[in-house]
Amino acid sequence: MEPTCKAPRLVFPEGFTDRDAWEMERKGFVYAFLECEDGRRYQVMFIDPVRLAQDIEATLQSGQPYYYELGQVVVPEVTIPALTQIIRHLVEEGYLERHLPEGEPAGLGKRSGSGEIAILDAIRRGEEAAAAGRTLTHEEVKERSASWTGK
Repeated sequence: MEPTCKAPRLVFPEGFTDRDAWEMERKGFVYAFLECEDGRRYQVMFIDPVRLAQDIEATLQSGQPYYYELGQVVVPEVTIPALTQIIRHLVEEGYLERHLPEGEPAGLGKRSGSGEIAILDAIRRGEEAAAAGRTLTHEEVKERSASWTGK
């Protein structure tokens, strides 16, 4: 698949300072954006392996039964030169095609076919059922997933 954004640039949140750049390396993570030529922005969190391990351990020890971070990319070091070099690899490997730009709702736009919309609707219904206290067995989840994807 041909990338829809060939040369995104690394953009930091408004108010990002030289001190923030200095701190991101020491903290081992930073939230940023990959911004395309047409203005679309993809949020990304760059994190180093040491910080990732600390975050996972702290999360699981807190009692939360899972760890998840949207748009996370694990890198050897969190510095502006290192992140700038990584962007090319993310584009080549289709990172942007697998994520929605900031502000684009799921289920809309060129990425969504009727199958994707059906899956999103089913997920929403599942969340509503979970909020009502109903849970599904593993077998029910497998069956429903198979019916949504045709597999």
